[in-house]
Amino acid sequence: MSDVREMAAPVHIIEETPAYWRVLFDNPPLNVADQAVFEGLQDLLARMDASPDLRVVVFESANPDFYLAHTDMSGESRNYTNSGGPSGVSILMDTLVRLTKSPVVSIAKIRGRARGLGSEFALACDMRFASRENAILGQPEVGAGVIP
Repeated sequence: MSDVREMAAPVHIIEETPAYWRVLFDNPPLNVADQAVFEGLQDLLARMDASPDLRVVVFESANPDFYLAHTDMSGESRNYTNSGGPSGVSILMDTLVRLTKSPVVSIAKIRGRARGLGSEFALACDMRFASRENAILGQPEVGAGVIP
């Protein structure tokens, strides 16, 4: 089970078994992908790389209305998302690219809204399963003429 530090963060890592982990997004009220979420995901990716027995990671949300929303638009995370990650690209791109290249199977378990980065994150996972009753995927950048 996770330690107290992880439970206070917006990305909870729950080690169900050495081969199966659950990752819970918990950044109320909307699960906005801010600096703390990116730091949690970067920590997760490093731990995944260092865990030879790990086979599957399932990403889900503590909030039934929001899976993972867009990137933080307040400006507070701007420096972090523009800085380079271990792969040399921005933290945002680094996180998504490293997830797609990981040998660990990643599964997005979607309930609620996955918009902007949330939709892109779900697409970076190997598999996606969405609630028929309340999953909403959206890429609002397209409607605004911005490249996602």
